[in-house]
Order: sequence, then C-alpha cells, then structure tokens
Amino acid sequence: MTLKARGSLYKHQPTVEDRFMLRSMPRPIVTANPVARRRAAWILVTALLFGLPALALLSAMLRHVSSAAVMRRWLWAAVALACGGALAAGSYLAWLGYRIRQAGQFPLPDQVVIRDTPVRQGRAAAHLSWLAWACAVALWAGGIAIPVLIARLLRSLAG
Repeated sequence: MTLKARGSLYKHQPTVEDRFMLRSMPRPIVTANPVARRRAAWILVTALLFGLPALALLSAMLRHVSSAAVMRRWLWAAVALACGGALAAGSYLAWLGYRIRQAGQFPLPDQVVIRDTPVRQGRAAAHLSWLAWACAVALWAGGIAIPVLIARLLRSLAG
C-alpha cells in the first residue's frame, strides 16, 4: 500500500495491486443444503409433469368454446392467475430486499440455499436489496397494469 500526500495530511490510496488483493481474498460461502436441492428438483419436475399436460388439456378444451362470454371468463381467470402470481412474487422480493438491507448480507443468515453461494456484504448486499425492490415495483406495476389494459381493450372491442 502506498501513502500519498494531500495537503498536509497523509491518506491511504489503494493501488491496483491492493484492489486485486482485496478482490482475490476468499469470501465466506454458504454451502448448499442437499435436502433443499432435492426438494427444489422434485418441485420443478412435478410442476412440469402436471403443468404441461394440464395446459395441453386446457388448450384443447378452449378450442371448442364458441361463446364469447365463456371465453371472456377464461381470459379473466388466466389474467387473475398471472397477475396474482406477479403481485405475490413482487411482495416476496420487497420482503427479501428489506431483509437483505436489515441483515447487511445476502444470503440471509438463516437462509437455506440450493447451491454454494458466496456471502455478499456491505455495498454488494445493498445493491442486491435495491435490485430486489426495483423488481418488486416492476412486478407490482405489471400486475396492476395488465388487467386495466385488458379491460380497456375488451371495452374498446365491444363497442
């Protein structure tokens, strides 16, 4: 490390080598939980095995719908499901961003991870909390705007 004079005070000015050394220091790692990893894999496989045939069956059923009122009900059910999921995901991200900001680190001290994750602290954790909040606001905006836009579109098409 070098010391450089500024006025009458000597202050520490890190050099390129110092910055590289700080970045190359090992960070603490939260190790993966094998039970959580298996559970996540099972949830994904189950969702695919049941979700894809359910979507194919629903698509086949909707091809035979001739009533506009019935089709409109199906549309609103799909919009409610998608926008409800977006609002719920946004709420989770807002909560996660708040907890990251409070703890000053990510992953959180009591959080279970499915892969080895280096701990981010300080400024990096603050950036992650802001990112989580920004994504939450975007999901909330989309979850509110999409039904409003679809309602206006249906109203304009009706007359």
